[in-house]
Amino acid sequence: EFSFIVATVGRGLKILPDSATQVLVAVAMVSITASPFLVAWGHRLAKKLDDSAAAGATTAAHEVEASRYSVIVVGGGPVGRTLVRVLRDNGIEPCVIELNHATVVALGKEGIRAIYGDASQPSILEAAGVKDAQGLVFAAAGSPATEVVRAALALNPNLRVLARATYASEIAATQAAGAHVVVAAEVEVALAMAENLLEALGATPEQLDHARDRAELAARAIARSTSCIGIVEVLTEISLFEQPARHGAPVTIEKASVEQVLQPHAETAAPP
Repeated sequence: EFSFIVATVGRGLKILPDSATQVLVAVAMVSITASPFLVAWGHRLAKKLDDSAAAGATTAAHEVEASRYSVIVVGGGPVGRTLVRVLRDNGIEPCVIELNHATVVALGKEGIRAIYGDASQPSILEAAGVKDAQGLVFAAAGSPATEVVRAALALNPNLRVLARATYASEIAATQAAGAHVVVAAEVEVALAMAENLLEALGATPEQLDHARDRAELAARAIARSTSCIGIVEVLTEISLFEQPARHGAPVTIEKASVEQVLQPHAETAAPP
């Protein structure tokens, strides 16, 4: 219908000749007439593709050997695929829930059971076998895990849930939803970089283990008062130690308590 308005305005401004107007009107009439049929055909095609993917996933599930444990992986991206590979290497056949249809088809061709759908929907979780599963790993990127965690635990309260989070500020909400383990990307990046730096400064493996334990506590405490975890916050929580450096000079890292680390954020921190 808007094309008719465009044609009228074009003719009024004398930039659209009569012949072009007639063609435009004819094309508009054809598209208006064909639209209902194209929409109906599109729905039938989508259903056919979904049925094909489901059939492929079912066939793959029958071809693999039944394992003692059942794990659901939400997200078929790089993190999810790595988890699937590790699980299969250890004799566990996971079921992947993914919103990308092409990924579902590709996983099915690899012999991996995959379901197309939204993992926060109970019907999708039931199709993945959540009621009989021992664990669920939320590995998807770009969306919080809280809704999926709640829906999964509502169907299976004994499920062990591990969730991926992008920001440290998401840890508390995800744990409150019921996740047993929450891995925040910015926390792990800070810890990995801090460990690398300490190792370069001459720390022993035992000191690195001790430093990581203390830094994890500090990082999670900082997460309650700020949405960003920095290497400085992680490093300043680590206990004082002196270790001969590779060039002979002692390495000294000053100690700061959790309270000291949180002090710069005291004015802006939200009440507990």
